[in-house]
Amino acid sequence: MEDFEHSTCRNNYCNISSQTVSVEIQKVSHIQKHDWLIYILQKLFWITTGFQSLIALDRLLHLSLRLFGPKYNPPSMNPKLMANNYPLVTVHLPMYNETAFCQSIIDCVCNLDYPKNRLYVRVLDDSTDKRTIDLVNKSVKLWRRRGIQIDIQRRILRHGFKAGSLNEAMLYTRGAEYVAIFDVDFLPEADFLLRTIPSLIANPDAAFVQTRWTFTNEKESFLTRMQEISLNYHHKCEQEARCRASFFMNFNGTAGVWRISAIEQSGGWNTDTLVEDLDLSLRAYLNGWISIYLSDVECQNELPPTFAAYLSQQHRWTTGPVQVLRKLIGQ
Repeated sequence: MEDFEHSTCRNNYCNISSQTVSVEIQKVSHIQKHDWLIYILQKLFWITTGFQSLIALDRLLHLSLRLFGPKYNPPSMNPKLMANNYPLVTVHLPMYNETAFCQSIIDCVCNLDYPKNRLYVRVLDDSTDKRTIDLVNKSVKLWRRRGIQIDIQRRILRHGFKAGSLNEAMLYTRGAEYVAIFDVDFLPEADFLLRTIPSLIANPDAAFVQTRWTFTNEKESFLTRMQEISLNYHHKCEQEARCRASFFMNFNGTAGVWRISAIEQSGGWNTDTLVEDLDLSLRAYLNGWISIYLSDVECQNELPPTFAAYLSQQHRWTTGPVQVLRKLIGQ
């Protein structure tokens, strides 16, 4: 009987001991998991802090250059030049099913204050929408009757999208020295060419002139207001600072004028990235060309009014630079 009781006590003690050990193991395991979680959070914190510090330093650098760097004073067009002595300029207007804007940009460009015999407009219309095609045809015929040199380029296959359209249009520049590019929702001022071309004439090493974007709908919503703040920093501070310091500055895809020889010498518009403007700007910079930013020359456009349109734009602006970086590393 005593042996039985002793055996029972021993078994109970063993069970209690095993349960205690099991509990302790679970506690240790929990502590280890907790430690790993703290470790991961600490790493994420330091990585985030590092990125934020780099962004802060980058902004401080641009702000310093913007405030203290030498300001570029653009030359003006010599008013004594006769009309036939003005350089020949072609204007490219890439568009795709932009029913709301297709006529306004054509009207705006055809009203530019520049000798009409030295200006050639080419509408790069990849539209598939019949109404848009009809509106473009109507505007082009109207301005052609008014003496404007204007043509339409239409492609059966939209290979390369905007870049492919711009690349094909380079075959029809009619011997022009410079090409101005405007997206369909941009509205340049009448004196746009008179204020940009002189900088290219005075600086033969300049590949392009970029002008500042302003907006027609910045007060429409909280979304457009936030976009305006972000883009104003890019244009008023970042682009201006890079120009003053002679750093690399990319063409923003529109509202600018390129030297055609710089495009050709740099290899033309490539279709292998979503940001053909950044890609060409970088190749031109690596080939020794400089760029000019004119903050006093403004070109109005419309900000994406919906969140879906904004996300689409940001996806393109985020994915494209990564493609350019991979392309650069691959070379």
